[in-house]
Amino acid sequence: MTEKCTNLSIPGAEYKLKYGRYLNRFYDSSKIRAFVDNTKWQKAHEGLANSLVEFLRQPSFGKINWKKEALIDKAAKERTPLSEIKGYYNKFTYFCHRYGLRKLYVLTEKIIKILKKH
Repeated sequence: MTEKCTNLSIPGAEYKLKYGRYLNRFYDSSKIRAFVDNTKWQKAHEGLANSLVEFLRQPSFGKINWKKEALIDKAAKERTPLSEIKGYYNKFTYFCHRYGLRKLYVLTEKIIKILKKH
């Protein structure tokens, strides 16, 4: 499965993805407990369950940076369907950065700034 991962071409991630899953690691928090009282901390599965319930009560998503998403998709050789991107400006931003049309994007940004001044 890890050999088929699309992120293997990202520098620095290849070995982490290939071999990190093969190791069964035990986490020892004794050094943290020397400095922090963690007796009142929630168990991980309880905290995740509480967070999920709270989110589902009132879901809110942060703003998506479509330039970054495009660059990540480009590196991972993946695509976000334009139908999933809301707004023409966001679609244009994603499209230009995903397919290497930076000059078109910069030119359009300049035109928009000029038009906003008038």
